[in-house]
Amino acid sequence: MPPIHSRWTHAAQQPGLFGVEAARPIHRLFFALFPDAAASERIERVAEELRPTLSSRCQWVRPERRHLTLHFLGEYDPLAADQVAAASAAADSLDPVSFDVRLDALGSFPGRRPPCVLRSLSGDAPLRHLWKELHHALVHAGFAAQLSAIFEPHVTLCYGDREAVPRAIAPISWRAHELRLVHSLADEQAYRELARWPLA
Repeated sequence: MPPIHSRWTHAAQQPGLFGVEAARPIHRLFFALFPDAAASERIERVAEELRPTLSSRCQWVRPERRHLTLHFLGEYDPLAADQVAAASAAADSLDPVSFDVRLDALGSFPGRRPPCVLRSLSGDAPLRHLWKELHHALVHAGFAAQLSAIFEPHVTLCYGDREAVPRAIAPISWRAHELRLVHSLADEQAYRELARWPLA
């Protein structure tokens, strides 16, 4: 299944993107699902309600960067075009179907700056199926060492100085119609979409 739209071939020709000219940047590569406009608005409302209850030192994720990571493929210096090609080939081998993503709880993960997240705790069987199928394809593509064996579906709202109190929320849902391969640089605000695949 070919991508709907792919920019990684073009991006690989841009000076500094896959090289080391720009002071050895940290390149990150991941597969993700992004909420639609309606779900993004509802996520933002939850974030606005949460802001007064958390520390002013929290680092909030910009709305356009909020996503649900399926697989994080690691950090690279530099990011080589053949790594992007291998990840794309893994996604090409899938024939996934669309499904509803559901976020139904607020919580945190432990860490030095615990992320406050919206989690998917129920009705996530299709999401986990896609994760498993993509995991299998990525292992065969050579990413076994970079992949996590645990999947905790979530969308990060912010990074704070303490863990948020877990609680249920009114479910936020959207129809997942496409899978995206994303490249990010540690010192850049915007993500770079490298390719996307339709969920039929």
